[in-house]
Amino acid sequence: MSVIEEKRALRTYIRQTERTLDPAYKAESSEAICRCVLALEEYRAAGIVFAFAGTVHEIDTSLLLTETLAVGKTLVLPRCAEGHALDLCVVTSMDELVPGMYGILEPKADCALVTPADIDFAVVGIPYDTCASFRVGTRLGPAAIRDASALAAKPFNGPLNVGIFDWCSGVDYGDLGSVPGYIEESFELITEGMLPFFEKGIVPVAMGGDHSVTLPELRACAKVNGPVALIHFDAHYDTIHEYFGKPYNHGTPFYHAAKEGLVDTSKSIQVGIREGLYGPEDLTNSTDLGYQVLRADECHKMGMEAVLKAIRARVGSAKAFLTFDIDFLDPAYAPGTGTPVPGGFTTAQALELVRGLADLNIVGYDVVEVSPPYDPTGITSIAAAGLMQEFISHVAYKKKNGIVF
Repeated sequence: MSVIEEKRALRTYIRQTERTLDPAYKAESSEAICRCVLALEEYRAAGIVFAFAGTVHEIDTSLLLTETLAVGKTLVLPRCAEGHALDLCVVTSMDELVPGMYGILEPKADCALVTPADIDFAVVGIPYDTCASFRVGTRLGPAAIRDASALAAKPFNGPLNVGIFDWCSGVDYGDLGSVPGYIEESFELITEGMLPFFEKGIVPVAMGGDHSVTLPELRACAKVNGPVALIHFDAHYDTIHEYFGKPYNHGTPFYHAAKEGLVDTSKSIQVGIREGLYGPEDLTNSTDLGYQVLRADECHKMGMEAVLKAIRARVGSAKAFLTFDIDFLDPAYAPGTGTPVPGGFTTAQALELVRGLADLNIVGYDVVEVSPPYDPTGITSIAAAGLMQEFISHVAYKKKNGIVF
């Protein structure tokens, strides 16, 4: 039996079983499910709730819908459109729901549509690690970071004094596709998937994946924004020319980004570099391309406040892309990564640095190289989720304080 046939058989079984359930049990279960959703911290913090109106053979969501409207949240429901597409509509009253395609309740034709202009940021996963050189597993990073976000990514940022959903809206877009084992084809898919965010002014907050994914992200970014400043936190330069005669590897993205004109290296900076080198010539790979480099030993001597000043002075008011390789952290704080390097930074130091950039003109973010198989404790994913919260908080902070560029 094929997967499609198995799916059809399972759906038939579930439908047949559902039809045998007692109506009172179904009503009681629907209410219990709705009350579980209403009690979620994520629900209480949300200003916008996307839901659906259940059919007679689905969960009765009417309690969830009425309660959402009663507390003044924005309620969004889908409406069937042409070509098997869905329009997302704002509903202000249950009276605005009418039977549509297949008899399913959906918003009336005159209900306001939700458009990309209503979305400020998008969380997106890029589960790809074909370009990893030492230990693979970063393709599992996005899922692990999402799991950790339940603990580490709350909707209010105390140090910045900003509630994310008080000031902006966002979506989890899911994961972009790739073709495992095929680098150029995967890069094309990632660039294609990232481009709409930049075109519509939505700030992408991406999760890798190995660090090679930042190159196709920057290709998409440059199509809209031109060359951007790069703020690069990492233990490695990632500016080698090639890897065993091949152009693409997770150690090459920022060589290609510079050569392709995707970044303005005169405004770009690499922070925390401490990788082992094969010779003195490796010290100049980045500076020869125009990047400013702050090595880890320099950062430790300077202190985080001075490092922040150096980053801000380098970037100025330029449009920027912030990329954070989790191995910027010392392996004691982030063991779950492909190429750990001793002598790194604490999670507190990393959060301090990222938080201090909240008012810069950053048009895109990513955190990469989280490899869950090498961290049974999960602290690496927790750190990454905390960084994701800081990235998203930047968007809310700028809106709250009226910072525009």
